[in-house]
Amino acid sequence: MKHLAEAVTLSARKSAIDSLIGQAFPLAMKVTGLDRTIGPGLSKKLLFGTTVIATSALLGEVEMRLGNDQQPPSMGQALDLPVKITGWNFAHGRPILEVALD
Repeated sequence: MKHLAEAVTLSARKSAIDSLIGQAFPLAMKVTGLDRTIGPGLSKKLLFGTTVIATSALLGEVEMRLGNDQQPPSMGQALDLPVKITGWNFAHGRPILEVALD
């Protein structure tokens, strides 16, 4: 997490986030957008679920994928959840999260 706070460029930020992939940690965030999750390579659980766009003090703008069986939050809602980083959205320059259930 220290490397993330020190990251200035987008490539340094991505590198710091890549080092956290798979690790679970609590994250406070505020929902700024909701979208349908689509795309190749997604599990059946995530496909046609919800992608939550949110901002957090630690990671900046993030996207969190919720399964199609999970209740999506409301716009503007504050969340504090255990999450894990699963990847990086190159098009939007933000980390991809999932709720850490284990």
